[in-house]
Formats: sequence, structure tokens, C-alpha cells
Amino acid sequence: MRTAVAALAILVAACGRKDPSAVDEAYQPWQQRNFILSQTFSGGATLDGSIDIDASRDAGGANDWIEVVVNGNSLGRSTGAPRVSHTLKFRPGPNWIRFFSSASRLGWEFQIDARQGTRFEFAPKDKVEWTMIQVKDE
Repeated sequence: MRTAVAALAILVAACGRKDPSAVDEAYQPWQQRNFILSQTFSGGATLDGSIDIDASRDAGGANDWIEVVVNGNSLGRSTGAPRVSHTLKFRPGPNWIRFFSSASRLGWEFQIDARQGTRFEFAPKDKVEWTMIQVKDE
């Protein structure tokens, strides 16, 4: 009887959980591109900036995360947060902002020019697209 109850408890606990290998299948190619970008964007002058992401659509559950990467360098993962914010240093000129959601198993990338402004806001546009607002520095 205890075995049946334990098996039932495991089955109930597993319901609704995502297959971690499915996240890994989507995440690995995304992470490989970050490695390539990190090799091509070396040091130099920097500009203060910020990134703000409305993650309410892609935050998913308490165990889901969004990882933000700039020029191949990870700014970190935010777990279960409806809003993700980072302050950072951009290179003057072209930069890549990329983020990945474990809930949707999708990654997005934006090529930006920091000379046009260094504050970036991202909001969901539809099921898979995002709107980016670049704020000109004052």
C-alpha cells in the first residue's frame, strides 16, 4: 500500500512540470551563439546603460527563468520575476542584447547601437515578438 501511495505522490508531483531536456535542446544553441559573441566583443570604452524587460508573458511559474546576455556575456538569470532589470556597461556603437525564457523555450536577440541611447525597454508584442524602446541619453 505504501508503494502505491508513494508512486501516486510522485506522479502527482510530476504533473505540470516541464521536461528539462526540452529546455536544454532550445537553450544549448542559444548559449553557443553567446560564446561566439563573447569572443568577438572584447573590452574598450564603455557607456552606462540599463535593460528593463516586462517578463510577465514569459516568466511562467516560480521555477521558470529569463537569462539576459549582452555581447555574449551573461548578466544573470531572474527566476519567477515578472520584471527583469539590469544596469550595465555598453560598448559605444553596435551591441547585442539577447534573452532566453525557460517557460517558452525561446530566445530573442536585438542588435542595437549604444550611440543612439543606452536605456532599453522590452515589452511583449504578441505570442513570440517583442517591442524594443531605446531611450536617448540626455
